Amino acid sequence: MHIATLAETDWLMFLGRLHPMFVHLPIGMVAAVVLAEMVAFVKGAEKVSSTRKLLLWATALSACASATAGWFLAQEGGYAADLLFWHRWLGIAMAGVLVLGALIALTTKWKSVMVRLLVLGPVIGLMTVTGHMGGTMTHGETYLSRYAPPILAQLLGPAADESIEVSVGEHEATSDAQIVLALLRDRCYECHGSTKQKGKLRLDTPVDVATVVLGGDAAGSELFRRISLAHDDYDIMPPEGEPLTDDEVLAVMRWIRDGAEFGPLPEVLPLDDGALEDEVPIEDVSVEDAPAEDADGGD
Repeated sequence: MHIATLAETDWLMFLGRLHPMFVHLPIGMVAAVVLAEMVAFVKGAEKVSSTRKLLLWATALSACASATAGWFLAQEGGYAADLLFWHRWLGIAMAGVLVLGALIALTTKWKSVMVRLLVLGPVIGLMTVTGHMGGTMTHGETYLSRYAPPILAQLLGPAADESIEVSVGEHEATSDAQIVLALLRDRCYECHGSTKQKGKLRLDTPVDVATVVLGGDAAGSELFRRISLAHDDYDIMPPEGEPLTDDEVLAVMRWIRDGAEFGPLPEVLPLDDGALEDEVPIEDVSVEDAPAEDADGGD
């Protein structure tokens, strides 16, 4: 496992990667602010207590810290540009509204129920939308909707396409190409799909897979090299969760050895949602002659 020296430390990136930790602070604290204001309203409090002021300022500062860390994290790249743009600026807007509310709380105007509603209402709305976008960037568009009840799935986002179940122990009934597609879908799209491309690498279309695969040469294919590394190697893929099993690695090796062709497949597994809208039809694609690119800089 590689550990960076002090000279190699990238402090801005280090702070950026604290964003997933920082982002939960304002979410919980906004809930606490809303609860405190509801209690104050029910009790008919005439003064804005120091505790309420302090809680509002702490929430605003935590939102600023989260937005700042998120800005640094975005420099790493690998996120869908449009989604990143809205997630970033809506998060900054939420922090700005909270700071404005904290400043108002220093005056007597915060005693007005209407003023509090005009501040906390947009904050809750911005937090909901921004949080959903962040979840989509991290886990993909179908993370919530995939296993949700049909009615909720339509509200939460695009439903996952129906796909066949693939077991690597059933090679007689299932082709290696289908096994590879299942592995890409289940183990790779989260970091290398249509909404997130860590290391600027996508693996959700045949054309993109071709950049890390040499048809007929498993040993020379970066994809195979990464999945077959020792389990404690820093560069192994996927970097999280259980490593691929020996059967899965062998299926990938056979697929590459046999030309790394995806089609024709009568029951092809779907690739990432919307990934093939403008791509070459999958049954016409082979990566046999495609050049391989170095995937270093990934996860």
